[in-house]
Amino acid sequence: MTRPTAISNAEFFALSPEGQRSYNAKWAAYDATPEGQAELAAKLARKLAAFETARLDQATKIFTGTDSWRPAGARLHLPPRAVDIVLSGGLIETVALAEVRRAIDLLVLSGGVGCGKTIAATERCRAFIFAIENWNTYDADKYETEPHFKANLPVWTTASELARIDHFSGLAVSRFMDAPLLVVDDLGAEYLDAKGFFAALLDEVVDSRYANKRATIFTSNLDAAAFAARYGARVVDRIREAGRFVGCGATSLRGRDRT
Repeated sequence: MTRPTAISNAEFFALSPEGQRSYNAKWAAYDATPEGQAELAAKLARKLAAFETARLDQATKIFTGTDSWRPAGARLHLPPRAVDIVLSGGLIETVALAEVRRAIDLLVLSGGVGCGKTIAATERCRAFIFAIENWNTYDADKYETEPHFKANLPVWTTASELARIDHFSGLAVSRFMDAPLLVVDDLGAEYLDAKGFFAALLDEVVDSRYANKRATIFTSNLDAAAFAARYGARVVDRIREAGRFVGCGATSLRGRDRT
């Protein structure tokens, strides 16, 4: 069958109703042929490739916090240096990196300065943002032809920032409880108030995330004994039951070749 001649939208709508029906019928008949099916498959492949390219570009913007359509308060605020290292593709395979790649609910990465804890947590955020299951799929029938991130964003905070939130604001606290992925960096560096407000907040956040099986990563310079003494048996029990406390070593990797 000869391929029909394509016309513009303006030309199509200038046709009579009978002419429009005839035009559509010719294309329907052609699309049913092997040649038409091959053409449709090639066209769909091009659209899917363009969709995936746009998805990866948007994912990169979300990961780097440069997606202009998202309000500033809803953007990821990851450490820029760690983001650059992760995007460079030259990650050193560390204990911390191996641990974040395993399926966990609660994970504490413990170790000395520069052993790769923050880089590993940043890579875990990258994996979440780029994961295809967290995006819509191309669907021309539903006019879903542009990629959009359908999951809620991870939340990254330092322990010092977490300690400064309004502990009596349910909205402020719920942000840390409800995030699909929460990273609290440098736990142990925060000011531990005498009244125990931060310890109580941490206990509340950990308990909620434990109950709802939400992925949570803490990085800390504290060893297991110091961590337990600082935050209490209840937090430690939750981590022991639903996750891991992992020693990542004391050797700094800073300055080493990452390629």
